[in-house]
Amino acid sequence: MKYIEKNESVTREYEVVINDVELENIIKELNENCCRAIKKSVRVTSGSKEEAIKRINSANNHGINVVRELEMGDSYNHLKTFSKPQYVYECEFYFKQVSYLAYLLTIALNSYRSKLGFTTDDNRTIDLILNYENNEELKSYKERMAEQGITEDLYFEYENNKDFDFELLKELYEKAKECFRLVLISETIHYDDAIDQNRVYKLGRK
Repeated sequence: MKYIEKNESVTREYEVVINDVELENIIKELNENCCRAIKKSVRVTSGSKEEAIKRINSANNHGINVVRELEMGDSYNHLKTFSKPQYVYECEFYFKQVSYLAYLLTIALNSYRSKLGFTTDDNRTIDLILNYENNEELKSYKERMAEQGITEDLYFEYENNKDFDFELLKELYEKAKECFRLVLISETIHYDDAIDQNRVYKLGRK
């Protein structure tokens, strides 16, 4: 797995070495202790409320709230072949969402174990992990509400995640970073002047 860092005059190529066993344990702890209750909205077409709820329950086993029921009118001509009236149910349901950090670390771990070589997606994943310390996910709800205002969705998250352990999330992020080691393979220096524009220095692995 490779990571390439570029700026205006220097390109550095690294071999990414991961303590994959420890990282897997960190991901497991994140998934067990750093999930949040999230509200999701969905529209379901069905002949009855009971059928709609059953269909959602087949993919989700958390609480469901039917917000609105709409009977289909003439604009739904393609559904007139049904033997009974069809309805659209606007539903809300709640589920536990894993942290964005766990999602990023899982992608990195799977890519590292697959050993498929360098991809631009790998580079982006490593960038996002390195810059995760600035992610909104690490901020408490009170911090976010002070910065963004109290929106309906943000307040819902705050009310349903009051026990969320932000300190544990930060601690696990620091531990996760220690699982990654970037070994410099080469450093290429690019010159802009006309005389030296083709001069390149490379540092090989030591």
